[in-house]
Amino acid sequence: MHKVINCLLIEDDQDDQEIFLLALKDAFPGAGCWIAENCSQALERMKKKFAPVPDYIFMDWNLPLLEAEECIRQIQFSGLHNACVFVISGTAPPVNLEKLQQLGIKKVLKKQASVRLLAKELHDVIKSQWL
Repeated sequence: MHKVINCLLIEDDQDDQEIFLLALKDAFPGAGCWIAENCSQALERMKKKFAPVPDYIFMDWNLPLLEAEECIRQIQFSGLHNACVFVISGTAPPVNLEKLQQLGIKKVLKKQASVRLLAKELHDVIKSQWL
């Protein structure tokens, strides 16, 4: 039996959204993913139960409206503390590894130049979190 994967991508750039979705479908063809352009939108959709509860959250570190650290705290406070949170960014977050671990971030993924490279990275990090 295959595990159904539900993801949330918090990303304001439409090109990055499309690349992520293509890579996720390449890595896990049956995966579901919904997109929020910012943290507030993601939290509002979850509050109103407009989307399935994600198993995996991928978020850009450089978000509009709410800084990434505060977004992560609000996600955890909203009841999504069981979701695996990954940062996906073009640059390394300006915090150290210990701080990222305190925030509950499993790994920082680098935005890749190709769908294939991102698909491999998504496959590897999601598989590493399966029990």
